[in-house]
Amino acid sequence: MSTPKPTIILVHGAFHGPWCFSPLSHSLRAKSLPCIDDLALPSAGSARPLQVDVEALRAVLHQVIDKDGNDCVLVMHSYGGVVGGEAIRGFGVKDRGAGPCVRRTVYIATSLPVVGQSHWELTAEWAAKSGVDMGSVAEIRDDGEVAWIASPEMFYNGLPKEKQEEMSGKLKTQSVAALGTPVEYAGHSDSPGWFLMCTKDLVVSLAQQKYIVALPGVDIERSEEIETGHTPFLTHPDEVADFIARAAEV
Repeated sequence: MSTPKPTIILVHGAFHGPWCFSPLSHSLRAKSLPCIDDLALPSAGSARPLQVDVEALRAVLHQVIDKDGNDCVLVMHSYGGVVGGEAIRGFGVKDRGAGPCVRRTVYIATSLPVVGQSHWELTAEWAAKSGVDMGSVAEIRDDGEVAWIASPEMFYNGLPKEKQEEMSGKLKTQSVAALGTPVEYAGHSDSPGWFLMCTKDLVVSLAQQKYIVALPGVDIERSEEIETGHTPFLTHPDEVADFIARAAEV
């Protein structure tokens, strides 16, 4: 009797929604990998706190692991790593051992703040080192939300210009509180982690990705580079699916 394949859970980044994973979902299913690609983090398009995002993901993990009894691979993009690092508490290999659990984590150009640090703080720290003006890419509003104001190319370089505009038109505002809340738990070593570094990323530079991977408490089992911008699941979905499929071979 063959071992069931783990369920792939996709967690999107700030300003985005599950729509961005459509090409990747298609590629994963072509490899007969079951995936959950409809998780919409509540902080996108609202001023809701980080904990609401964490609870939304934990509900999915509880369903897959505790109710369905399946292993899963948690795939996180950008800010999604902040949510995943909190949500994995109690669901990782560290706590579940050989039983159903988050068998592996996959990070795609992901933010991995340590305990007491926020996504915004980690990003601003690197921006200051790199001479990047945060105000040129994001505008904080009085309603507790922040709008992405940078060129579409920053998120979507590698796509045709018209496709960049189309994707940019789908972006939502993002909760300032979610981005600015220091994490209380950072389970970046609770399960073996794989990190996919995007070498042409204009949002999280390759140097920043390497810096993040080397942070205390971050335990990456394997890292690879892909010559793409910040959203490789849109420009190179088959290659990203292959990376995830290899990580899922547990």
